[in-house]
Amino acid sequence: MIWTQQLTIDVVGLAALYGRLAGFFFGLPLYSSSLLPVPWRAALPLAVSVLLAPALPPDWGRVVGMATHSVPGLALLMLRELALGLTAALFVRLLQEIWFLAGDLIGMEMGLSFAQQIDPNLEQESNLISTFFGHLFILLLLATGMHLDLLRLVVQSVERMPPGGFVPDVALADAVGAGAARLFSEALRLALPVFVAIGLVQLGMAMVARFCQDFEVLMLAFPVQIGVGLLVLALSVPALVGANRGLAQEVVEMVGAVLGS
Repeated sequence: MIWTQQLTIDVVGLAALYGRLAGFFFGLPLYSSSLLPVPWRAALPLAVSVLLAPALPPDWGRVVGMATHSVPGLALLMLRELALGLTAALFVRLLQEIWFLAGDLIGMEMGLSFAQQIDPNLEQESNLISTFFGHLFILLLLATGMHLDLLRLVVQSVERMPPGGFVPDVALADAVGAGAARLFSEALRLALPVFVAIGLVQLGMAMVARFCQDFEVLMLAFPVQIGVGLLVLALSVPALVGANRGLAQEVVEMVGAVLGS
């Protein structure tokens, strides 16, 4: 009888850990894409859960043991763990949306808003610059080791936040609201160099059209806008990488605050 009770606690504890990790992984960019087979997406958090299970602190057994006494308590425990993982991944999603929105703004300013293609990350149509920014964000996330920092925070949360300890509060709602509000301002800041360059090109074209009325400005404006926009965008990549470094650090700190790490 004792060993069956302990087995039940161990299984439920593993399931709670899996819920936390699965919510976090499924909310991350790229990992939630349909390009990855569903069995692979389900297997990774399960493998990490199995590896972490022997290192679970004693608090997990006590809390899980209390939750196994009733079905509603067990369901509430699993929902809280899943919500914790999804909430932590939400801040990473907000950072990704900053890049997508900046790409949309730049594409519209350059006149490329009509050139749409299917973005595998969003699984919807996006303009070329937005798709490029989405891929650039994924590359920066992997190249800077941000994915390792996030995984480290999730692992540390096992020791610092017992199962079912996540309770959404006003501070968390304010943090999410502030992050969503910054989405537009940060996206505009990333797109600002191209905005300024395109504005100067349009001003120059307006002056040419004013003083050389026989000149076909409209035929020249479109390729010039695209060329200047691409040139400024290429020159701005180092600055974009630096801006992403600061934003990524803030996101890691927010995720750590949510996970109690």
